[in-house]
Amino acid sequence: MNKYLKYLKSIGIFLLSVLIINLLITIIHYFDFFNLSTIKVLKLLSVIISSLICGFYIGRQSIKKGYLEGLKTGIIIIIIMLILTLIFKNFHIKNIIYYFIIMISNIFGAIIGIQKKKE
Repeated sequence: MNKYLKYLKSIGIFLLSVLIINLLITIIHYFDFFNLSTIKVLKLLSVIISSLICGFYIGRQSIKKGYLEGLKTGIIIIIIMLILTLIFKNFHIKNIIYYFIIMISNIFGAIIGIQKKKE
């Protein structure tokens, strides 16, 4: 049960960080500080940063092979996002690239997390 709890906490950290960063981006967009293309880039960066944070957390919690833990967590996040995409929006081919970026950043965060644990 403890093994599944670390994945659940990691996904919770991902969702909470995406929510907080997107709230800040929405406030910035409301006051019209940036144009729409900049806001789209900021939204992509928010998911990448949140995925790095999630991967870093799971890497710090794992014992060895952080890249596999990051891959597992990335797949879980992608499945959740894929289900939400299919429910609320149409699936486009560019979503595959988006999901690939999420997985790579999650794996990279887990590698950094496990390296920081060893120091």
